[in-house]
Amino acid sequence: MDHSPPALEEIAPRRQVCLFGLSGDPPTGQSGHLGIVRQLASLRRHHPVPAGPPRAGPPVIGVGTGYPPLFDEVRILPVYRHMFASKRAAQAGGGSAVRRPDYFARLEMCRLAFSPRAVGEVPSAVVVCEDERSAYESVRRRDPPPEAAGTADLLEYLRGTEPGTDFALALGADAFTDLAGGRWARTGDIVRGVGGRFVAVSRPGNAGPGLEEVVQRFSNEMLSMDLGAEHVGWGGAIIVNVPGITDTSSSAVRALTEAGAWKNLGKLLEPAVADYVRENRLYCEDGP
Repeated sequence: MDHSPPALEEIAPRRQVCLFGLSGDPPTGQSGHLGIVRQLASLRRHHPVPAGPPRAGPPVIGVGTGYPPLFDEVRILPVYRHMFASKRAAQAGGGSAVRRPDYFARLEMCRLAFSPRAVGEVPSAVVVCEDERSAYESVRRRDPPPEAAGTADLLEYLRGTEPGTDFALALGADAFTDLAGGRWARTGDIVRGVGGRFVAVSRPGNAGPGLEEVVQRFSNEMLSMDLGAEHVGWGGAIIVNVPGITDTSSSAVRALTEAGAWKNLGKLLEPAVADYVRENRLYCEDGP
């Protein structure tokens, strides 16, 4: 019997999925979260992905037509339980009379914010998933059970349930810098969990030589790591600049609603999300 490995052309292509986590409290529109997701789903690779281990560095990317998408899917993951107790308490209301959405309300707002109609025509599929909740349900069986599932726990869960998929992790510039500096729990496990694939999303004010230097240094460090034989294709970190994005934030939306400035929500949120916030009287003591 021939036990030689199959030829490269006989190996089934692995799915490429970019993970984008957010609180979704609430998810912002084109000048914020939606703009980031659209850009991630529009990325195309401008040269073939190598078939060997991820040692060729990050791919050459762009958004023009005529090239295959970098990702088969951009997966939106609303946070189920924050790792930090202070954020869990704030999201639960923290004793305030202001109405805050639970996980399922945030999940619904993400489905509205990233609906096919809102995202438009992009080469990658955009899907909102409950993987964060599923990962927590998986790790809560530990003794003692953790307060939350971390990113490394999430990746272990996903790799166990989707063995034919390569994952990449999209992070804001500040979060990526913290990860690259080793300030995340189980940084090494996170790097191995995505095969060294990271997308650093650049907003106005955090691009430039500082972020580029962090990305280059961290990419070089990852090339010397054992990322696992199952990972193929590209490895390293890439910077994605999102045109039209501003400093729009979920906290700015919450501040508007608490101040009663309901008419301004349409500038920061997709119409369906703004309607959901108003109809459910979120982020305020009294409805509009």
